Amino acid sequence: MLTMGKKLTIILILITFTTCFSFSQQDSNEILITNFLNDLFDETVSPEKVVKTYLMFSTTKNERGISGFDIAIKHIKRTRKEQNKEQGWLMPNYKIASLKERLIVPYQKYQNLDKDKFFNAFEDEFKNDIYVLLNDDKNEILEYFQVKDQKIKSFSLFVKPGQAMFFVYL
Repeated sequence: MLTMGKKLTIILILITFTTCFSFSQQDSNEILITNFLNDLFDETVSPEKVVKTYLMFSTTKNERGISGFDIAIKHIKRTRKEQNKEQGWLMPNYKIASLKERLIVPYQKYQNLDKDKFFNAFEDEFKNDIYVLLNDDKNEILEYFQVKDQKIKSFSLFVKPGQAMFFVYL
């Protein structure tokens, strides 16, 4: 038979375990994006491996003999080469490399930070595929990601006044 002290100890252990587990949970897409960003800036991981492991891409060559796979590899190489410089809309935000912690969250939880309200006109089903990377202060979206079927469909957002479109490698 358990004494009152042992019962309390067991209850406290269960409460602590449950609390720790719930705080540390990330969904599989958040983990995918976190791992992608880690490998994106890791020079020991080949660009080809990064693309094959994390991104959706096409291997079909266009009329110039270039595939989505080829373009994605070039983007990875350029991102690594110039990771401390502003590179324009197509490349990941250069601030990502220096973040203390990479906080990836579903877009819908932080859509209030989307100053341009890019995705207001879209259905929730589309928004469910969008994740964002926040700055360390959690008050600015640094990067948008579109995820589908456990692959990153896009990590580049083409912005025009009043609208935005994801750049894909398909």
